[in-house]
Amino acid sequence: MAKAQTAAAQVAPTVDEAALAEMRRLIFDAPIAELAESQGISVDEAVKLRVEKSIEAAPLPIEVTVRPIELGAFSRANGTSSNRAARSQLG
Repeated sequence: MAKAQTAAAQVAPTVDEAALAEMRRLIFDAPIAELAESQGISVDEAVKLRVEKSIEAAPLPIEVTVRPIELGAFSRANGTSSNRAARSQLG
């Protein structure tokens, strides 16, 4: 019986290490959609999770902010508006 307990104790850390390795792969290397699906979360939440974990893993303390992409900001920055661009395509 002691041999069975010893064998079980040796297998448990291996399983934990394998699970941690898979989680690290999902967070840092896998496509975002795969991370989202495996965790049962939205793609937006998966992106947030990846950013948070990347910041935690960074060697130096850094601060990062993430905001949604504003499609209108690109047009305004280039001196065009989406309406003007649409009208120019119509002729």
